[in-house]
Amino acid sequence: MAAVSSSDPPFAKLVGSLQGTLFGSGGSPQSHAIDRVREVRSVACCNVIYDAAIFETFRFDGDINVGEDAEFHFRLAEAGYRFCFDPAIAVSHHLSATFGDYCKKSRSYGYAMARIQRRHGTIIRWYSALPSLALVSGAAAALDDCRRRRLRSVPLLVLSFLVVSGYATAAVYRDRRSGLALLVPLMLAAQYTWYGIGFVEGMVAPDPVPQTLP
Repeated sequence: MAAVSSSDPPFAKLVGSLQGTLFGSGGSPQSHAIDRVREVRSVACCNVIYDAAIFETFRFDGDINVGEDAEFHFRLAEAGYRFCFDPAIAVSHHLSATFGDYCKKSRSYGYAMARIQRRHGTIIRWYSALPSLALVSGAAAALDDCRRRRLRSVPLLVLSFLVVSGYATAAVYRDRRSGLALLVPLMLAAQYTWYGIGFVEGMVAPDPVPQTLP
C-alpha cells in the first residue's frame, strides 16, 4: 500500500487521511485501509511488483501521463491477469502539499479517467462520472428552484453533502486528531468539483493518435 510520508507538511497528511475514507478515494486499495491480503481490481504504480514476463507482451501507454497505471491494469485484467493486495508491503510517498496542488491533481485525475474510458469505449470505474453528473444535476436543480421561486432541490443536495462530508470529517479527525479535519468539507467540495470539471474536459477533448498496444 502507499502511505503518506512522515516528512510531508500537515496539509499533505490531511490529504492522506481523507483518501483513506470511502468518499475520499472511492475505496482504492492504495489509500483505503485494507487489513488482509486479498484480490483487488487494480493497484497503483506507486507500489507494485509485476511478473517480468508481462512486459514481453504489454507496455505502458506513453500517451498517458496521469492514470497510466489504471489504463495498463485495465488491459491486463482484460487479458485475464488478477491483482493481489498485501497491506504489509508499504511505501511512503508525497501527497499534495497545498490546496492548489490538490485541486490541480483532482482535475488531472478526472481528465485522465475520461480519456482512458473514451479510448477503450467502456466504463473502467463505474463511479468516475458521478462528480460530473452531480455538478450538472446540482446546477440544473438550482436553476429550477430559481425559476419556480422556491427552495426544494438545493436544500436536499446540501443536506446530502453535509452527511457525506460529516462522515469523512469524523473519520479524518479520528485518524489525525487535528482541528485541520474541519477543512475536509471544503476539500471534498473542491475534489469533486475539479475532478468533475476534468472529467468533462477529458470527454470533449480531441484524442491524440494512440499507440498500437496489446
